[in-house]
Amino acid sequence: MVPKPAIELPDDLLALFSRAELASAQARTLLDENDRWRKSVLAQLDYLLEQGAEFTKPRRSPSAAGAITCRG
Repeated sequence: MVPKPAIELPDDLLALFSRAELASAQARTLLDENDRWRKSVLAQLDYLLEQGAEFTKPRRSPSAAGAITCRG
C-alpha cells in the first residue's frame, strides 16, 4: 500500500505508484522462481554427471588384466 503523502497527489500518479509496487512484487516473485529453477537444473546436471561418471570409468583392458606375454 502507498502511504498517504503529506501533499495531495493526482489520482493518475497514485495509480502509477500502485502499479509500480505491483510490478516490483511480481518481479521479486519471478526472480525467486528463476532461482528455484536454476538450483533444480544444477542439481539435475550434477546428478547426470555423477551417473555419467559411473558409466565412463576407465576399465582395465583384457590385455593389461593378466595377459601372459612371452619374452624371448
